[in-house]
Parts: sequence; structure tokens; C-alpha cells
Amino acid sequence: MNYDNERSIWSLKAADDIPNLFRRFNAETNSGNYELYGREFAYSIIFGNLRTANLQTILRVLEISRLPNIMFLIQMDNHHKMYASYPEFSYYPYKAGVVHALQARLKKKKIENVISRFLGHWTIAAFLHLDGKSIADEETKSRVAALASDLISYVDEKTNESISIGISDFCVSHAQFPRAYSECKTALSFSFLTGKQSVEIFDRHKQLPAITKTDLTRVYFTHLTAMLDKCDADACRAIAEEMVDRFRSANVAHITARLLIARLFGRIADYYTESGLEQGELSLIAQDSVIELLDCGFLGEMSEIIIGFCERISKLNSGSRQSPEERFRRHVNDCIERHSSDCLFGLGAIAAMCNYSPSYFSRLFSRVYGIPFSQYLAGYRVDRSKKLLMQESMTLHEVARKAGFCSTSYFCSVFKKKTGKSPRQYAQ
Repeated sequence: MNYDNERSIWSLKAADDIPNLFRRFNAETNSGNYELYGREFAYSIIFGNLRTANLQTILRVLEISRLPNIMFLIQMDNHHKMYASYPEFSYYPYKAGVVHALQARLKKKKIENVISRFLGHWTIAAFLHLDGKSIADEETKSRVAALASDLISYVDEKTNESISIGISDFCVSHAQFPRAYSECKTALSFSFLTGKQSVEIFDRHKQLPAITKTDLTRVYFTHLTAMLDKCDADACRAIAEEMVDRFRSANVAHITARLLIARLFGRIADYYTESGLEQGELSLIAQDSVIELLDCGFLGEMSEIIIGFCERISKLNSGSRQSPEERFRRHVNDCIERHSSDCLFGLGAIAAMCNYSPSYFSRLFSRVYGIPFSQYLAGYRVDRSKKLLMQESMTLHEVARKAGFCSTSYFCSVFKKKTGKSPRQYAQ
């Protein structure tokens, strides 16, 4: 009875440090208090709200003798697929088993800790007290990494759950845990690149080089569409794997990778829509592939999504009656028809619209049409100007502008070269 009274006093004092959530009943567990206190301790320390006036009381409530000095942020690797199937869950169904396994392993190793289910459905916070002062020390780093790997293996053995761990630098006081939380999130973000069951230690010198949209729209788009036109599945697979390796070497964040690949899917679908393939089917393929991207938790899995997208496009493409040259011609003719009246429209502009480099587009155009693009465009504009010259109400300047020539003198020069007559003579 005295123990219960003492425990009640501890709770009231601890509540002074965490004023809002300690007063709420924890409905998730019958035993009630440890999980509630652990969770609110986690919220308070990483948001900088922990006051030290009742620090010893809080430590006694949490059954530890001293404050933690390092943070592990633990991710449930399989949460993406689980939540896609069961969105009504407010937390990951197997999270409690992982928490208990972590507590059991740390207790066996005699490491004082506070474990909390923490923020979101799939993260668990572990606050530990370990020997060491800086993660930059190689011996300390190796020892901390070995502990994290041991926890991953133990959880896998006891629960069949896959987890990854992001590790902060050491904290010399509780005031540094907001920084530690940010470091853990940064470290854990690299598990997207390295795969499941990874240990990622924060390194303040690790850079995240940028990768631009051009890398996809002008390089991989060109390569993939060329191989899709040839129905070369092996080449598409090699390109997808090369793309993923490039993202990995550049340390691309998971959001950036998803956005760039989704944009690539959209551009390929648009290209084949304009080339004459069925729009509804293309949209469905792109939509399904983007949904798979969102459900995917790791970069390594994304190469299979790209390959699956290419296989479906290739199958649809092979059933089309149009040859690659016919699709190219249809797309180019559409671009010229829509943009030739713009005097700035030229080789560079149409190459970008087709997602080719100017030199590659120029060679491809000459092979399909039999003449250079500049000659074809000049002839197209002259033919258009002939129709406009029949309208007596239009001046020569207006005809030149509507046909896509930047100046009247240049228009007259090109027109006479193509027809052997000046625009006025032709009109008469």
C-alpha cells in the first residue's frame, strides 16, 4: 500500500514536467503506466520540453538510474505494405512484439534504456546509456553499430519482423536530444538506399548531392523509349538497374526518387499516347506503377517496379500496328503543327519536346524524313505562308509572323529560295 502511494506521488510529480499527456488514460495497455511514461518522456525530451526540477523522480518512474546519452530511431521495414492493406490501423500491428523483444535484449545486455512506440505507425524510439562520448571515435562507432546489428538479428529471430536503425551522436545533456532526433531521422533516411535491416549512423559530413530532372527526362527517357520501341526487355532491365545505382551513388532521398520516377512514367505514357497507343490503358499502367512506388519502402525494390512498368508498356506497344518510325513521325508532325508559328521554335525546342538531345534528334529525323529538320521546317512554314498570302486582308509582315518567321526580310529570302518567286509575285 505504501508502494502504491509512493508510485502515485511519483506520477503526480512527473506530470508537472509533461503537463498535457500524462493526465490522459492510456487505453492501449492494461498495465498502463510504463508505456505511457516512456512515450511522454520521448515526446518531452526530443521536443526540448523536459524540465530537470523533478529529474530524479522521472528516472525512478522509468526505472533507470541515469539519463540516456544516445538515441536509436527504429523503423518497421514492412510497414508500407501492411498499411496499404490495413489503413484503419492506428499503429503497426506487430509493433508491441518488437518493443518487447528490444527491451528483453537490452535487459539481457544490462543496458539501461527507455523504449517508446513514439511518433507515427512504424517508428520506435530507444533512449540508451552507453559508454562513449562521440560517435566519431571509430572504436565507439563499431561497438554501437554492433549493438544495433545484434538488436536487428534478435528482433528478426523472435518476431520475424524486419527493422532498420538510425543512430544519433552522443548527447552530453538532455538538451541535446532534439538534435539527436534530427540526426536519427537523417541517418535512417539512408536505409532507403541501403535496404532492409540496415544500421545507419549519423555522419554530419555526409552529403546529399542533387540530381536533376534532366537526368531522367533527357537521358533515361531516351534510353528507355528506344529500347521499348525495340521490345528489348533485357536492355530495359539494365537501364532500370543503372538508374537505381545512380540514385544510390547520389544519395537521393526517397521522396525525390519517387517523384522523379513517377515523372518518368508520366512522360513515357504521354509519349506513347501522342504516338497513337490507347490513352486509357497507358494511364492505367502509369497509375498502377505510381501506386507501387508509394507502397515501396526501399530503392532496391524500385528497379523491379520500373521493369514491370516497361514490360506492360512493351506488351502494349508490340500489339500496336504502328512501327517506331511511324510513331516518331506522328509525334513530330503534331509538334510542328502546334508550334511552327512560334519563330523561336526550332531544332532545340522540338528535341526537348521529344526528350532527345538535339544531335540525336537531328540524326533520327534525317533518317525518318530523308532531309534535315531545318529544311523540312522551312518548307512547312513556306507552304503555310502560301495559304496565308491568299488572304488579301493580311499584310506581308502579318503573313511572316503567322507562318513562324522572325522577320519579314528573312521570310522573303526563304520564300524566294523555295519557290523562285517573291511573296508578292506569288500572291499576284
